[in-house]
Amino acid sequence: MTRMHGLDGMRGAAMVCVAIMHAYGSTPATFWIWTTPDMFFALSGFLITGILLRDFSASWSSLRIFWMRRILRIWPVYYLALCSTLAIFVLVPLLLGKNTREIDYLSESFFFLQFWRDYLPSNFGAPIVGWWEDYVPWFGHAWTLAMEEQYYVLWPLLLMSLLPRPRLLLAAMVALLVAGMLLRHSGMSLQVLAARSDGLLFGSALALFHRGVFFSSPAAQRRVFVIGAILVVPAFIGAFLYIASTLGWWGISGINERTPFVVLSFAYLYTAVITCVVYRPEGFFSRIFSVRILLYFGSISYAFYMFHMPIIGLYYRLGQKIGADFFDLWYSVLLWATMIGVAHVSRETVERWGEKLKKRFQPRRKDGLEHGNPQRQPVAQMPAP
Repeated sequence: MTRMHGLDGMRGAAMVCVAIMHAYGSTPATFWIWTTPDMFFALSGFLITGILLRDFSASWSSLRIFWMRRILRIWPVYYLALCSTLAIFVLVPLLLGKNTREIDYLSESFFFLQFWRDYLPSNFGAPIVGWWEDYVPWFGHAWTLAMEEQYYVLWPLLLMSLLPRPRLLLAAMVALLVAGMLLRHSGMSLQVLAARSDGLLFGSALALFHRGVFFSSPAAQRRVFVIGAILVVPAFIGAFLYIASTLGWWGISGINERTPFVVLSFAYLYTAVITCVVYRPEGFFSRIFSVRILLYFGSISYAFYMFHMPIIGLYYRLGQKIGADFFDLWYSVLLWATMIGVAHVSRETVERWGEKLKKRFQPRRKDGLEHGNPQRQPVAQMPAP
């Protein structure tokens, strides 16, 4: 799969937005940023499914190589960030004899099982605000990594099982989307995979279409693009209704994060932007997300995401002692410099080390054949306008 720089820029933009919300709080200008993880998920679904189709669908045994490569990509930075957070906010206060609150669910952060209790009906409808209080302090944002790790385990199994029957695979994906909407309507937390898989499923569907698994004939491709473009309209309306309800426009109310169509709408819109970047590499969105600063943030996005919350927590506590906050320009500049610096060092050390180890686990590919179904076209082309 040819590297698409616009996708790197999208990842960088999403990461910056998340850091802004976590540092400065939710405002009328930033309240919607809670949806940006769905952009991450759509990107992951598209890229991971593309990798699976290209390199790992030749045999079930190849999945072991895929999982090992994912481990070497995710675990080193994740566990470094987790252990650093525990040392700063738990171990050091204990050694200094200061009171520190008990962490009820520490083991869940080590095994990517954050918020699994939210699957219990007794926890449906629990408040979204404050959901991190019983977990590792300043590490609650890792729920997104837990969801992605679960996706890395479950999705390849589903994909390999149903890839020879594309229609059944598509039906299963639609069923999962509908189930997610119903679970959100029932009050299930948005921090668990079953209720927040929209972006991952949309991104995966785009990759399957892009590589010719779904609708490989040119006529079918044109119809799908037309239908997909039309569906942008209701998705935009759904997102707009949420914004209008949140800001109190025109008396619209009662639409919030758990309203079933809200996550679906934002995830679809983010996937539509990804589609534009993929099929129009010289187009408007590709140019916007190929700006150098966004590409740089995209290159450090994983480490930045993992470390930004602990760093924000450290500066927050320091600010309380010295009378500074993140709305002070000098303190904000110092905060961002630290987050960027730590992420850059992590990329050049820990992540580079992981990349070297990944080379020991190379997938075995079939020369000249598309994995999973050699008769299908390897990549779908953008229909002529």
